[in-house]
Amino acid sequence: MSSEAQPQLIDDLESLVKSFKFDRISPFIHVLPGLFFTGLVLTALLMVMEALSFNISFFTSSMVSSFLLATMLSSSVSTYILLDKVISHLYASGVTTYYFLKRGSFNASLYYLRNRLLKARIPSPATGLILSMVSAGLSYPIVLSLVEKTVRDHMIEEEEALLGKKITPYFFTERIIVELALVFLTLGAYLIYQSFRVVKTYNTHIENIHSTHPNPPPKIEYDATVYEPARPLMFFIGILLISTSLHAVVGYFGLPSIFLMNWGVGLAWGFTNQRLREAGTSRMLLINAVLIYLMIIFSMIIGIAGYRTYYLIFEGNLQEISTYRELSVTHLAGSIFLNNMGIALASITPYMGTIPMSIGVNNAGLLIGVLTPERLSRGDYTPLLIFIYPHAILELVSYSFFVTFAFTWRRAKSWILIVTGLLLLAIAALVEALTIKIA
Repeated sequence: MSSEAQPQLIDDLESLVKSFKFDRISPFIHVLPGLFFTGLVLTALLMVMEALSFNISFFTSSMVSSFLLATMLSSSVSTYILLDKVISHLYASGVTTYYFLKRGSFNASLYYLRNRLLKARIPSPATGLILSMVSAGLSYPIVLSLVEKTVRDHMIEEEEALLGKKITPYFFTERIIVELALVFLTLGAYLIYQSFRVVKTYNTHIENIHSTHPNPPPKIEYDATVYEPARPLMFFIGILLISTSLHAVVGYFGLPSIFLMNWGVGLAWGFTNQRLREAGTSRMLLINAVLIYLMIIFSMIIGIAGYRTYYLIFEGNLQEISTYRELSVTHLAGSIFLNNMGIALASITPYMGTIPMSIGVNNAGLLIGVLTPERLSRGDYTPLLIFIYPHAILELVSYSFFVTFAFTWRRAKSWILIVTGLLLLAIAALVEALTIKIA
């Protein structure tokens, strides 16, 4: 390039950089989908209970339709605006950072721009809009997570390049699972906070990096402490305690919310196993066995608190269970084994097996909880002692083998986990059949 062209290129680049505007985002439009989605979930649960009693009101069905439409439209608008804003910002900010760094290191600037293009993992605004419309807004929490991860990755790179040190925590890919889990566990209310946090994160970046535009930001001289995620096991136990309290209250007031909780618990449980995947197989087996026990006990508490609500749902199952006593020991053991095996084999799905296992274990605990008040009123304390019965111990422990396999399937001889689990499950079915016939 000639010496005359070089100053002209610099002047053109400077003019381009000065033309960029780095504005903050208003959170209003982006928190609306969370508000509408929470309303949709609550009214949909109410409609389920009305359907079970064959008394669906026009008011409830109208509210469900209104919230569904509002969720779809508001999430579509929010998705388009967010993706358009972030993609435009990545370009403008990338050019600006190149301009700020070019005098120091030309190669470093090119390396930064290349990484920025490669690491952007968000759909186009049009794609996001269509996805939100087609999914009726269900894709919104995933889009928010992808946007936040992209923004945080961008923030960290610019902080290291322009401020001299990182002040923003990483957004690990596994955290997307946690975000989805919290949406399920809070009946959609977490979406309100999640969308507000994404906007706040973006606005913080504008304040830290671009508030002095078109001049570069000053270097940071103080020590910055970056928050890192807490221990996953304690996180999951905390999730169980909080969600049990919430859904016990919701169930008491007549809404069968545990079926959404099951998905949230399954996702959070999967995240925990994913973070513990480097641990030994024996340790993972022990942890999963303890967590299964905790889940079934906590879901039993929800069943006790909302037994009037869930009895309507399980009434047919309770009548069917009463007929099992008429079967022979062999047929009864076979029926129990096949039922439990269906849950167990579904849970060996790599990385996602905790979801069907969470549904199976929590529904079992819920059913026991529904039976508990009536049994206790008759002086029957069996529901409180069932967890220490030999067949219950064998069955619950066997489940931990299948869940552990879902996260250790790449290890040598991991198939032994499935064989051992099936053997324990068969023994548990036989012991349970004998216990029922003797009782």
